[in-house]
Amino acid sequence: MKRLWLAIAAIVALGVIAPLLPLEIFRPSIERALERALNRRVEVGNAHLTLFTGPGLSIESVTIHEDPRAGIEPFAYMDTLDAGLDWMALLHGRLRLASLHLGDATINLVKTDNGPWNFQYLLNPDLRFAGSARAEANPGSGHPPSESIPSIRMRGGRVNLKFGPTKSVLYFDDADLDVSSDDGAMELRFSGAPKRTDRSAQDFGHFFVRGTARPTPQGQQLDLRAELEPSSLDGVAHLFDQRGFNIQGVVALEAQLSGLPSNLKVTGQLQFDDIHRWDLLPQRGGRWRLDYQGSLDLSGEKLALASTETVDSPLAVQFQAWNLLTSPQWRADMELKEAPLGTFVEVARHMGAAIPEKLTVHGSVSGAVCYQPEIGFSGSLRMQESEFSLSDLPLLKAETVPVVMDGQRVSFGPAEIDSDDNQTAQAEGSFTFGQALDVKITTRGLKTEDARVFGLPDVPLMSQVSRGTWRGWMRYRLAAGEKPVWSGEYDLQNARVAVDGIADPLRIQSASVSADGQRLVVSRIKAKVGDVAFSGDYRWEPKASRPHQFRLVVEEANADEIQRLVRPVLARSSGGFFSRTLRLGAPEPVPEWLVKRRAAGTIAVRSLNFGDTRLTVNTASLIWDGVSVKLSGIDGALDDSPVHGSLLLDLSNRTPRYCFEGKLEDFAYKGGRLDFSGRVESFGTGTDLLAGLRANGTFRGRSIQFTPETEFRSVAGGFELTAGAGGLRWKLSELEIAEGADIYSGAGGTQPDGKLALDLSSRGRQVRYLGSLVTLAGQP
Repeated sequence: MKRLWLAIAAIVALGVIAPLLPLEIFRPSIERALERALNRRVEVGNAHLTLFTGPGLSIESVTIHEDPRAGIEPFAYMDTLDAGLDWMALLHGRLRLASLHLGDATINLVKTDNGPWNFQYLLNPDLRFAGSARAEANPGSGHPPSESIPSIRMRGGRVNLKFGPTKSVLYFDDADLDVSSDDGAMELRFSGAPKRTDRSAQDFGHFFVRGTARPTPQGQQLDLRAELEPSSLDGVAHLFDQRGFNIQGVVALEAQLSGLPSNLKVTGQLQFDDIHRWDLLPQRGGRWRLDYQGSLDLSGEKLALASTETVDSPLAVQFQAWNLLTSPQWRADMELKEAPLGTFVEVARHMGAAIPEKLTVHGSVSGAVCYQPEIGFSGSLRMQESEFSLSDLPLLKAETVPVVMDGQRVSFGPAEIDSDDNQTAQAEGSFTFGQALDVKITTRGLKTEDARVFGLPDVPLMSQVSRGTWRGWMRYRLAAGEKPVWSGEYDLQNARVAVDGIADPLRIQSASVSADGQRLVVSRIKAKVGDVAFSGDYRWEPKASRPHQFRLVVEEANADEIQRLVRPVLARSSGGFFSRTLRLGAPEPVPEWLVKRRAAGTIAVRSLNFGDTRLTVNTASLIWDGVSVKLSGIDGALDDSPVHGSLLLDLSNRTPRYCFEGKLEDFAYKGGRLDFSGRVESFGTGTDLLAGLRANGTFRGRSIQFTPETEFRSVAGGFELTAGAGGLRWKLSELEIAEGADIYSGAGGTQPDGKLALDLSSRGRQVRYLGSLVTLAGQP
């Protein structure tokens, strides 16, 4: 028993002391053993013997050089390598390695210019090359003795990918590797997280490969199973193409590979989760799955897959890829058979098409499409039994819509579009992913609200129309980084348009609209607002100092109706009658639309009635700048008396203020005629307008029958007119009156009883005349 304990103690002591014993003298033998095992030149640092984990070596600063045919950068390097020894070989006096633990090594996988990968020089004896200067060649061969590869293990390492001398941006991090061989067959287990050196965000899981490689007369026979953990679909896309696809969702992969490396048979499935509206794929157990089969050429970096089509599947896919790891290129061919249209629209949105989010579609799509990253989409489709709706707007239907895809550009139509009430339109257009949208709509008669179902914003004039019909064509163009551009020619009928500052909407009986970019012309307008009918033209010139430009002709209107219609412009004071009369309370703020309004145009009114008085405006030019409105060049008539001048309207205060400067000619008064020239001011609305009246100026008259016994051959002078409690009060000055052969001078004014008194003198003779005033109609 004592001897047993001594033996155990000796073994433990040897196990403790062994790592401390330097093996510098054996370093050349250790390097040759590694070179025979890996068929590579190997450099090592210090080495120590280990016993507790089995007879082995702990080797520091290990560099495994590359096969010269694969480059000059080392195949792998690591801080520490643990090597297990083959006891049977040691008993025969040979140092042979049974296992290698690479720790967290960094490995470079190289695709040589001649075709094979550098690891194939390890797997295929026919490709093995004497890369070591120390290798003991067989006589006359130049090759080292054949020796089976030891089992290899790595944990938490990194695997870089190289193509010739160029290192790829792709690599595997947190890589685990297990390689073992038995009778020439090799078992492989690998897992790692695929990443790119040019992306900080990594949105994909681990990639796993498990299987065997068995030598055959034809070459290495592989039987592998590959899996990708659920990963971001956009992240996986970016793994092979920095541009990605900008499609949100999760993808997982399963694949079985068998055969020679140059012709591997591939079967498996893709599983998708959380992809918005991805109802195109058959659903199984809460996921959408796409089964596939095909072939993979590892040496040639070629992959060809095709979906395993089922009877009820609306989608068949063929996928081809080449230069998989050097410079990935690929194309996907898809055949759609009555696939859901909604899914196709969602995919187009994710790819950058300017399709409104509120637009929903139903129907099916059939055809063939090819996608290549450097080209885009190509092919032709047919949308069948389609329905389109935008929020709560009317539903539009199309029996067939042809679609042609060419690169990044997609063209559709022409197609007949029907509304719920059997109105029709023809639509055609195109869009370029993320860049441009071009749509043209033509109709012989369609409701105005139906135009907005296409999701096109700011339709010229149509956006303000609440009802009505239109016929003609409109075109909408939108380019990235630019403002939308409208053009078109169409007619409006029975439409209603709300205008800021007008109490009632405009009822357009008919009008012709022409749009060209930001410019808009509405001609041949026939419309009514309230009880007022008018005709004319309107132009919108956005670059002009006054964008609103118009020409209006009113046939007949009542002053009270006009005042009611424009009350939102004129009356902004708060409170009731006393508040307005006594100027109490704060006025309502000037609305933004009024502050920004800039307009210019001409107005003609055939008949504007003030009770029994009729005002005619043959023409007048209007300039509207915010709270200032000016009518200049007024040419009209009050009843039969010509009126000329200008009117200024100030809207900045609590109540509107008016100022007219001009003249009234040939006004009928007491059998004769008067001409007035001067200035008239007032403020307020309705009866307040008359109460605030002020006027001054000069007048001339002829053949005035002032009293039954007195006729003035001519009269001239100055006047002042004010509104008082008893009505209008006149004050006349600098009068010059001709009666017969006499010339009188003097002054006059309104008496408390309402009569007009004239105090005149001629050659020292004083005369007073009393006469009645006239109404606005000029009657006594």
